[in-house]
Amino acid sequence: MCVEIVHYHALVNKEKVGLIFLGSGLKQGDPLSPYLFILGMEGLSKLLKKVKARGEVHEI
Repeated sequence: MCVEIVHYHALVNKEKVGLIFLGSGLKQGDPLSPYLFILGMEGLSKLLKKVKARGEVHEI
């Protein structure tokens, strides 16, 4: 099975503010998958910390 396109909705203050499309040609079970996931999550984590520091988002 190969996941080609995934989309997510972003929520800010409990409102949908955007749609994020992610495309990939990497097959499930590929040895690189965990490393690519970690890289993506590190970037998202840094972005969320910056937004939280500006007071634009709050913890649940």
